Amino acid sequence: MMKTIKHALYFIAYTLAYGFWDLMSLLPLRVLYVLSDLLCLLMARVMKYRHKVIWKNLTESFPEKSEQELKQIERGFYHYFCDYIVETIKLMTMSREQLMQRMTFTGLEELNKVLADGQSVAVYLGHYGNWEWITAMPHWITGQALCCQLYHPLENEYFDRLFKYVRERQGALCISMNESLRKILQLGSLVEYPPLGRLPAPRHTRIHRGRAHCQAHPSSFRLRRCDTCEQRALQLRNEGDKPEYKPNE
Repeated sequence: MMKTIKHALYFIAYTLAYGFWDLMSLLPLRVLYVLSDLLCLLMARVMKYRHKVIWKNLTESFPEKSEQELKQIERGFYHYFCDYIVETIKLMTMSREQLMQRMTFTGLEELNKVLADGQSVAVYLGHYGNWEWITAMPHWITGQALCCQLYHPLENEYFDRLFKYVRERQGALCISMNESLRKILQLGSLVEYPPLGRLPAPRHTRIHRGRAHCQAHPSSFRLRRCDTCEQRALQLRNEGDKPEYKPNE
């Protein structure tokens, strides 16, 4: 009985969230960025969202910086985080043309060449910039290769379905980490985005001279040993409101 009630509440919350997300995504990005600034004030000044955690990480990672410099970095984080939220909301209804106008992937000639030879490619990404917009990568990939993104499913199956829908709108396939090896071996030639930076502590995070160093998820290396493929890392470069992704040299 309780399980049925729980599922019913999840479904109601999912329906409301879907409707709200869909309506908000119809707003122009210019309006959404204004809402982002208001949300930033709310989170930074009123709610002080995760302030203690943020400040602890900043002081441990940048012991040489002054308090004023750290506060500036903190303000930059809040602005970035709120922009990320509204940009992800917009992704619900963004067209291919809108995404291609605001995203630029350079240096993909070599990647497409590897795919043309029948090999797979693993693209390693850090959680910086709007990684949700990386789902637009299929628009730059030539040939028949399938773009996939590995992710950790949400506990709430309805919200997991909602996020999968948004992330797969541009032609990329979401693959659960638990099914990643089996699915990748089945699919053949593909471009995959293994997770990077979202690691359980403390086993995969080490501290050196006050700096936290995150390492790639071990499952990424297991996949690479089981599947012959080229590996590439992408680096984010911001250029105004038009982020550009380019392969590391």
